[in-house]
Amino acid sequence: MMSESGKKFVLAKPIELEIFKKAGTPDWEQVTNLEQEISITYEIPEEMLKKNVRYYIVRNHDGECTLLEDLDDEYTTITFKTDRFSVYALVYEKERCGLCGICPTLGNVCVFIWAGIAVVVCAAAAVTVVLIRRRKAVSK
Repeated sequence: MMSESGKKFVLAKPIELEIFKKAGTPDWEQVTNLEQEISITYEIPEEMLKKNVRYYIVRNHDGECTLLEDLDDEYTTITFKTDRFSVYALVYEKERCGLCGICPTLGNVCVFIWAGIAVVVCAAAAVTVVLIRRRKAVSK
C-alpha cells in the first residue's frame, strides 16, 4: 500500500469500529458520524510490535481513505481522533534503519552494516590466504 506522499505501508491488522445507540426506541441504531471528534487509543498486539517502524491508522469511510497519525508517544499504543466509524486498519511504514532512517534493514540491522561486515570478513579471508601462501613459500 502506498500513500500520496510515496510512503510505503504494510497492513498490520484491519480494525472495525462501530458505535450503536439506543435512545427512545427499543432498537439499536448504528452511528457512523459524530458531531465532534473523539480520541481512540488502540493497543497494538504484542506479536505485531516492531522496532524502528512508525504506526498509523488508515480510515476508510464511504470509500475515502484517510491516513491518521499516532497522537501519543507510547510505543505499544496508537491514539487517533475521529468523528467517523467504519473500517480502519493498523498499518506501519516499511522498516528502516535505526541509524539513518533511510536505508532498509535485514534482521533489524542496517544493510550498510551488513555490507561493512561482509567487507571485513572478505578482507580477513584475503589476508589469511596471503599469510598462508607466504609461510609455505618461506618453508620451501
